[in-house]
Amino acid sequence: MGSLVNDKKYKSRLINIIDYIDNHKLDNKVINFKTKLENKDNYGDNYPTNPGNLSFEIKDIGEKALQRALLLAKINTIDYKKDYNRYEKIRWIDAELPVVLNKNSRRLCIDLIGSLAGIPSICELKFSQSTSSDSPYYAVVEILSYYYFVRKNAEYLDKNKVNHKNSDQFHWMLFIKNQLPQLLVLANESYWNAWFSRKDYEKDEFVNQVFDWGSDLDTNIGLYTCPDVDFKKQLGKQTKYTPTISKDFFIEKFKISSEKWADILQLK
Repeated sequence: MGSLVNDKKYKSRLINIIDYIDNHKLDNKVINFKTKLENKDNYGDNYPTNPGNLSFEIKDIGEKALQRALLLAKINTIDYKKDYNRYEKIRWIDAELPVVLNKNSRRLCIDLIGSLAGIPSICELKFSQSTSSDSPYYAVVEILSYYYFVRKNAEYLDKNKVNHKNSDQFHWMLFIKNQLPQLLVLANESYWNAWFSRKDYEKDEFVNQVFDWGSDLDTNIGLYTCPDVDFKKQLGKQTKYTPTISKDFFIEKFKISSEKWADILQLK
């Protein structure tokens, strides 16, 4: 069973979200996604691709390091923060995969592919100590846009076998057949703290807004936080290294406010 919101409505509503963010001056960079969504080269089987092996020995000490460390860990525990006794597992499957098939050397790529409690999941990562990185609003538009491209291109991604050879194999069409795949925005604690310390990025307002957007698009968007990791220390004096996270690395999901829950229950 597919989404209750067809592709045409999804795209239209996503563009409305982009316009809202831009008009309210929350992040003017999101407007670039309108161009990406309208670019015909981002749809269809326009240029072949066949990823080889994903390298785990890298120089990066930021977002890519977290990406590789999570993938190497294979499985992480997620606390849903509903009653503090409910935990689920996410299994990471692959990383850094293109969702469009064009000649651009910098194709639009999903940071992580996973399976959350058996549900197909895609994840956008952010890793920073400050607001110099892409904003949370930008990250949400990213993951929503990438999911749209998956919806439009899944058949061609499977045809081209867009999986890394040294990662677990999966089928992109699973995202089409599942009505509510999980869309995750995951960032380290310092990233969220930096952005939410700004007056124009109030946490509850942002989390509640993202929940509303997910409902409007018939998607399940989750906002998650994870511990800071000192990848610079792991690199040390080496030229390259293999980033790792601890065995007790714990991911937490932001919950919507109690006032928001009260509004939802009233509507029901």
